[in-house]
Amino acid sequence: MAVSGINSTSVFSNTVNGTDKNSAAAQQIDFLAMLMVQLKNQNPMEPMDNQQFAAQLATFSQLEQLTAIKGLLDNQADVIAMMAMSMENTQLPNMIGKYASGISNTIDFDGINESEIGYKVTLPAVSGELKVYDSANNLVKTIKLDANQVKIGEQKVQ
Repeated sequence: MAVSGINSTSVFSNTVNGTDKNSAAAQQIDFLAMLMVQLKNQNPMEPMDNQQFAAQLATFSQLEQLTAIKGLLDNQADVIAMMAMSMENTQLPNMIGKYASGISNTIDFDGINESEIGYKVTLPAVSGELKVYDSANNLVKTIKLDANQVKIGEQKVQ
């Protein structure tokens, strides 16, 4: 008894044209097509083991379910990002007219133009000193502060 060979794989290679061949849908189509070719061309005297067939179908089913879960998680991540952006945007009108400050221990100084140094006074004082150090912790400059420059609150000096 002669068994004919596999005619062609064009049956399933043509079905994925126009889609990404690495996509889950394309892989599912390829899997089903190869399974059909395998069933079509099996030896009738030694048919495919039912357990192997069931295992392959279970694997395919798991792949399909995992693909669906990934899609749901991707959609959920997009929704959460949009909600976060929406919440941030609703807070922006409340910031109009407000003052924000940041804390840093660095100053950009080009050696020509003045730099502004901000500081916060928490206790009342009559006078004070502002000491500026370089990155090697060497004292660069000492600035004497008068009573107006040491008032409680945020202050600036050039």
